[in-house]
Amino acid sequence: MELTNMKVSDFHADEGTIHIPLGKGRKPRVVPIQKTCQYELDKYIRERGRQPFDDLWITLNNTPFRYETVNGMIINRCKAANIQGTRGSAHTFRHTMAKFYLLSGGDAFSLQQILGHTSIEMTQRYIDLFSSDIHNQHSKASPVEFITTPTEIEERGEW
Repeated sequence: MELTNMKVSDFHADEGTIHIPLGKGRKPRVVPIQKTCQYELDKYIRERGRQPFDDLWITLNNTPFRYETVNGMIINRCKAANIQGTRGSAHTFRHTMAKFYLLSGGDAFSLQQILGHTSIEMTQRYIDLFSSDIHNQHSKASPVEFITTPTEIEERGEW
């Protein structure tokens, strides 16, 4: 719904943000976007051209995309890609983005803001990390693996 309600005026390239005036819980929020996304969105807006309306996403017939159309496109693309084990929806992409955000080193508190959750508990329930993901993250971030013992320091002559 947020995607189809997005307006050209919600994109702020100078800030690197998209303003969501009515998001989760009917509350506004600001979502940061990266340079690659900014570049592509700016390019799309130029190609989109002037329209008599502010809707960001439009069809080839220059009419605004609607929720049902976008949702149908996502479902069809997921079916065509033979994606299994998930319903293949916009919400699935939201969950996947949240998971990969954390796996790439993002923190739960900034993710909470990006997703528009009012509590960290909601963000925790929202993300279902698989056991292998948890083990991989632990091996990358466990402080025990990076502790230097006094013996190692002495052996390197740094004592």
